[in-house]
Amino acid sequence: MVIKSPENKFIKEAAALVNNKSARDKAGLFTVEGAKFVGEIKDCAAVERIFVSESFAAVHDIGIYRGIARDTVTVADNVYKKLSDVVNPQGITAVCRKPSYKLDDLLDGADSGALLLVLEETNDPGNLGTMIRTADAAGATGVILCAGCADIYNPKAIRASAGSVFHLPFITGADIVTALNELKKRKIRTFAAHLSGTKNYYDCRFNEACAAVIGNEARGLSGTAANMADELIRIPLLGRAESLNASAACGIILYEALKQRLQGKEMYNEN
Repeated sequence: MVIKSPENKFIKEAAALVNNKSARDKAGLFTVEGAKFVGEIKDCAAVERIFVSESFAAVHDIGIYRGIARDTVTVADNVYKKLSDVVNPQGITAVCRKPSYKLDDLLDGADSGALLLVLEETNDPGNLGTMIRTADAAGATGVILCAGCADIYNPKAIRASAGSVFHLPFITGADIVTALNELKKRKIRTFAAHLSGTKNYYDCRFNEACAAVIGNEARGLSGTAANMADELIRIPLLGRAESLNASAACGIILYEALKQRLQGKEMYNEN
């Protein structure tokens, strides 16, 4: 059976998840588009339903997806467009249940290897996804998204993460004061990127349990977050630019942490 009506109940419900954060929050569901992402999500979240377009089904063995979801539904190509926010849809979308993490899940057992990313009011879903991808690549152990951040389940954020959103534990809607206080309690040192920072990022020690704290793309960190951080750090700017893009700053700091940790392992192995 092929669904040919865009007014079909399942189509309308799935389309709402693509375009509406409140619908995602209410249902506790989100959508993932593309064969690569659908293949990755199966080990990270419960897949409720998979939709494939007729043209996708014509050239792919959709039988391989039947073990991933309760239902695999074929829909007409014009109907499938309702399930995508891009000009050229990939032809396969999964409706998934949101995974659930708590702050303790990220912090319990945190040792010298803990490397966390704390984001305050990251508004752009593309930047958010890029930073999560960078955190994953740099070996971060978790991400704390504080209140005011873009929705991690926004399709643009998921695409920008290139699947990394499925690889790292994260919490959303965290209170910045609560999060930073808990990090202090766990002896996880916080390094906040800030234009008023007096210490260059490469002069900091990231070898022990620590967290990089990144603020809003335009305003930077709030005064509250800056005052609570253990260290305000700066990235030298030699040209005329006033600041770096938040995701660029995130990458520079996390990769400095990775470099120091790799060098520490090499020194340990040499001894």
